[in-house]
Order: sequence, then C-alpha cells, then structure tokens
Amino acid sequence: MSAPLPGTHGGGRTRESILRRNGIDPDTGLHVRSCSCNNSQECRAIMQKYARIGKTDMFPYFRLPSYPKQVDTSSAQHIIQMRENVCQHLYGYGESSELKKGKSLVDFVALHHFHPLMRPYLQNEKGTQKIDKWRVPLDIGRQCGLTDNDLCKITGSSGGKSYLCSPARRMRESTDEVDKFEHRFNVQRAALDESFISVSSVSKSSRKSPQDREYEKEIDALLEEAQSNPRAFAIRFHSELEKNKELQKSIEQQKKAADQTESSLRKEIDDVRDKVTLELIEQGLNRKILLSSEYHNKKKWVSPHLFGLPWEEHKARGVAMFGETVDNFNVNVTGNEKEITEFEQYCICCM
Repeated sequence: MSAPLPGTHGGGRTRESILRRNGIDPDTGLHVRSCSCNNSQECRAIMQKYARIGKTDMFPYFRLPSYPKQVDTSSAQHIIQMRENVCQHLYGYGESSELKKGKSLVDFVALHHFHPLMRPYLQNEKGTQKIDKWRVPLDIGRQCGLTDNDLCKITGSSGGKSYLCSPARRMRESTDEVDKFEHRFNVQRAALDESFISVSSVSKSSRKSPQDREYEKEIDALLEEAQSNPRAFAIRFHSELEKNKELQKSIEQQKKAADQTESSLRKEIDDVRDKVTLELIEQGLNRKILLSSEYHNKKKWVSPHLFGLPWEEHKARGVAMFGETVDNFNVNVTGNEKEITEFEQYCICCM
C-alpha cells in the first residue's frame, strides 16, 4: 500500500479536515464545541463565524459548575440555582425543563447566549468564593433584560441583591451581533486583499538593482506572512494604521503651531508698522526729520520702513551717488521746492 500524500493522514484526510472535524478552526485554532442549548445547529454556525474571524473574547465557552454532592450548604444551593436558571432560559420554564436540570446536562454554554454587558461577570478572579460567583449587579442586570426570576436567592458574602448570569439573549440578537463582526472583518480583509494584489503586481515587475531585489524580498516576506497567518498580519496592519494616525495628528499639531507662530510674527510686523506710522503722525514727516541722522539714530526702525535700508547704509549710497556734503544731512525748511537736493529727491523715490 502506498504512503499517504504529504500533509495528509491515512484515508487521504488532510490536517485541515481533521481539525474541522474536531471543531477546531485551522486558521485561528479556536475550538467550537457542543452547547447546552436546543438550537445546536444555529448556535454552532454562530460560533464557527466567531472562530473564523478570530474573535478570541468569545472563547472558551462558559462551563457550568458541577452539580454539588452535598446540597445542604449555601454555596451548593447557589450552584443549583445557577444550573436551574440556565436550564430555564435555554429550555423554557415548566415541567418539560425538569429533565434538563440534572447531572446529565451538557456543561458548556456558548458566550453569545449572554448579553455583552454580562459576559465579564462569568469570569471570576482566582480565589473568589463559590457563593460570590456569577453575580451581576442590579443596574447591569436590568440593562441586560433580566427579571425577578433571575434574582439570586442566596445572598453573597457582601450582602445585597444581585442577579444570576443568565443566557437570556435571543438567537436573533446573537446572529445580528456576529454578522456585524463578520462584516467588519470582511471589509478589512477585502482592503488587505486589494493591497496584496497591488503589492504582488509591483513585486513581479523586473528589478535589477540590489535595492530592488531587497525590496522584492521584503514584499514576498509580507505576502507569505499575510497568507500563512492573516489574522496576525491584520493585527500588525491595524497597528501600523494607528501609528500613521498618530503621525498625522502630530503633523497637524505642528502645522497648527507653525500657523500660530506665523500669525504672531505677522502681528509683530503690523505692530512695528503701526508704531512707525504713529511716530510719523505725532511728529510729522518733514524735510528735517527725513534727513536727520540724529532722528534716525534714535528711531532705527524708521529708515528700513521708509527707505528699505538702515540709515547709515542709505546715507552712504546717497554720498556715493550724489556727493552730498550737507553737514549731518540736516537742511533748513525753506518751503522752496527748487532748493530740494538730489539726495532728497532720491529719498522720496525710495519711499
């Protein structure tokens, strides 16, 4: 008899088929098992969707406490009520449910039967007394739709009333919930697949340089990672998206700071311009001020504003071009336009 093909076992069964037969998703490793409910087929379909999309917080199943050997203690009565309450929700109230309350009950209940707000209370910290387990605060219980039938008959160690964790969720609500998660997963997966196609087309193009070959290796490694472990790759892809969002946020903050700095500088320039204008208004702009070295040395910002250069540089240009020799560049105000010097005319042109 010939040996089985690689990746298969006797009878041609593949590793994937064996895992699926045992309720284990081959991609995520999450285990879908039998639930205590009456809707086993629909329930399994919901949990298989959660397993396929890697929704780890829906696993493992909630395991009912074992039926106590001694029933005369408070803890034992609390456990019995918990088991009975689960049965009443899964199978209905009345005599028909009595047969399901005994030791033969399947001990696992899928988490989708419990309201999302209730699920954290199914997990108890290590060391929690049995009498304090599976208790839901009254306000949370009311939000989950629990009734007086779900109230704990046995008071916990801290006193006060509380509800029992109860699988009171309708199957329709559970189906809607998993469909939303599956849709979100499929949208993200489609975006990843589209990026894979784009990356694949780039990797197949001819690249000859060492840098291009190194690029191809990186792309091939990413593709292999995405195909071998899509969930892990999706998680890393999501992490990179979050980093990109943080980077974009930082860029926006820096841009905002730059805009504020620019606005502040513009305001300073406007303030200086206003100050110069006010000085000129208060003192008047006349020939004596226009050509006074004493005035320009006191008001150093006036010359750059009027002539575009500091006063000494502007004056040096005038001397070079016109050879003006007026002492300190001061002139008498005669009011006679014919007596305006060439340097004065140059100053007026610069303004």
